Parts: sequence; C-alpha cells; structure tokens
Amino acid sequence: MPCRQNNEFSFRPISPFPFSYLLPHLSLPFYGASDSWNMPVAFISVILLPIVGNAAEHGSAIMFAMKDKLDITLGVAIGSSTQISMFVIPFCVVIGWFMGQPMDLNFQLFETATLFITVLVVAFMLQEGTSNYFKGLMLILGYLIVAASFFVHVDSNDD
Repeated sequence: MPCRQNNEFSFRPISPFPFSYLLPHLSLPFYGASDSWNMPVAFISVILLPIVGNAAEHGSAIMFAMKDKLDITLGVAIGSSTQISMFVIPFCVVIGWFMGQPMDLNFQLFETATLFITVLVVAFMLQEGTSNYFKGLMLILGYLIVAASFFVHVDSNDD
C-alpha cells in the first residue's frame, strides 16, 4: 500500500498542467449556457460550478458532520477554500499569462465585499467552536443570499 500512496503523490505536482491547457476550452460553454439559461456568467462560475465540482468534498464533509467529527468537517471545508484562494486562482492567472489571456487578480468591489462579509460571518460562526442547527441554518441562508445577489448583480464592463 505505501507504493500506491507514493504514486498518487508523485502525480499531484504535474496534474494541474493538463487542466490548465483545457481551461479555455472548458470555459467557453459558460457563455453559451449563460445566454441560453438567462443567467449571469458570474452566477454560473461562482455558485453552480463549485457546487458540482466539489460534490465529493461536500459529501465527505456531510458524512463527517453526521458522525460528530467537526474538526475534520471544518478541515475539509476551510482547507478546500484556502487551497482555491491561495493556489488555484493565482496559478490559473499565471498560466493565463503564458497562454496570452489577459487575466489579473483585480476583483470588482462587489466580489471583494461579498468575500469580506462571508469571511466575517463564517469567522463569527466558528468563534465558539460549537455548532447547532441554527448556526447551520444561518450559514445556508447566507449562502442563498450570496447566490441570489450574484444572480441579480451585473458587473459594468470598463474595457
């Protein structure tokens, strides 16, 4: 079994490269889906894509939460968010530069304010180190509010 773990670990550093090559081909259908479903691209990429793309992580977090393993559940959720914000997004920007795509990390005011408020709400919820159904309900309702705001918000194009 140790050999299998070493083989899996050896593929991790090179696994983003095929996906970064396929990224432009995968992002083009978002515009078609946005037009046909009458949904903003921001809603599809910020709300729908993470739900579908991280379904396995969501399932494991729910499974650990049902077994009262809150530390593992928080590790899965916060670890995934940290990995995306600290590695995946900057890595995609750098790969985009090499591919000739004009990308930057200059987020609009709406996205920045939403991220800031979301981090504050989650920090206040986790401050005591306990959980209950009301806190979970408040987090789900907060997520629905963020989803609704991304659904109705339209960024101005300043190109």
